[in-house]
Amino acid sequence: MRPSVWEFSAGERNNRHRHEEQEELYYVLDGEFLVTVESEDEERETFELDRNEVVVILPET
Repeated sequence: MRPSVWEFSAGERNNRHRHEEQEELYYVLDGEFLVTVESEDEERETFELDRNEVVVILPET
C-alpha cells in the first residue's frame, strides 16, 4: 500500500483507474466522499464516507 493525499472540491470527480496488485485505503479528513468500485465482473458497489471514516479498495477493482 502506498499513501497519497488527495483534495477535492465539492462535486469534483476523479478519473477511474485500477490497480492490479495494490490496494488503496481512503480516509476522509473532512466533508463527505463517495467512491464507486467495479470488479472485473462489472459488479459495482458505492461507499458513502463521512469525516473520519475509511474504506479499503482491493486490487483488481
